[in-house]
Amino acid sequence: MSKNLKLGKKTALLLTGKTDRLYYSGINLDEGIVVKTDKSVTLFTDARYFGAYQSQAESNGVDLRLYKGYSDLKAFFKENKIKKVFLNYNVTTVSELINIKKQGVLVSNGASLIAKDREIKSDKELSLILKGCEITFKALEKTLPKIKAGVTEKQIATLIEKEMMSLGAEGTAFDSIVAFGVNSAIPHHETGDTVLKENQVVLIDIGAKYKGYSADLTRTYFYGKPDDTFIERYNAVLTANEKVEKEISVGILGKRADAIAREYLKGQNLDKYFTHSLGHGLGLDIHESPTLSPKGETPLSNDMAFTIEPGVYFDNEYGIRIEDTVYLSNGTLFRAYTDDKGLKTL
Repeated sequence: MSKNLKLGKKTALLLTGKTDRLYYSGINLDEGIVVKTDKSVTLFTDARYFGAYQSQAESNGVDLRLYKGYSDLKAFFKENKIKKVFLNYNVTTVSELINIKKQGVLVSNGASLIAKDREIKSDKELSLILKGCEITFKALEKTLPKIKAGVTEKQIATLIEKEMMSLGAEGTAFDSIVAFGVNSAIPHHETGDTVLKENQVVLIDIGAKYKGYSADLTRTYFYGKPDDTFIERYNAVLTANEKVEKEISVGILGKRADAIAREYLKGQNLDKYFTHSLGHGLGLDIHESPTLSPKGETPLSNDMAFTIEPGVYFDNEYGIRIEDTVYLSNGTLFRAYTDDKGLKTL
């Protein structure tokens, strides 16, 4: 639950998105509306869920109210003298927006306000992210020996996901990406029935979901014997990854972090093959603020968790991406994954 956001006496956040509701209430809701004021957090839910949420609401200090319709919100606003309500326009539906505007309050877009609030992670949040990363890496390690000629991308993805679940994950943070050969040249390849053959790239981008929080990890391997060009390109991406992690400090803008990798790859004549952003924040959602991209204006600060994932992609050949989840604490950057990221052959 947020301890950072400060609201005026006559303002409130009204939250309809699943992860926003969880962040501000501490309850993983199937249905309901959460309203946060300067003094309280209130959950409105209907009779189907009211009993199910009672104990969680009590333990999280959340006021639970039966919800029958938008008129209940209007009464709440009047009772608490709320004049202005912030909504997350990124997830609020048009229907919700229209109906909330009818309840006698001024409505504004609070998407950036909420994103800013969620940037800074509590110690508990960081610990959950790190546990998800631990599960993710262990699942990958357990699966690597099973990557052999003849297996399909889907088979490997399924094995990894089963390992994650056995290690305590509640699911995946996103659709697992396993890409063989030319498929690895597509940054967001859809894992399919492609069969692994000798002398192919194996790119694996995975993340466990643990108690609501997301992990993210990408490693690129070679099944067989790589040629000198592949080795040089891999080492260039690895150096870019490590260079960024070494040079990031509190206060650096997201766009500057992105530029560190991009400038290094330009010196290796590889910058035109780096076709996506350097990284992104993560937490309850797999993509959160801050953004580490050429447009990233947010200064990186202590207690932010984000990814560092430079990559290069060669059409109809292969792609190489090396991604870590990292976080800043007391001015120092820490990696969630402490493995040797040097090139490994399978």
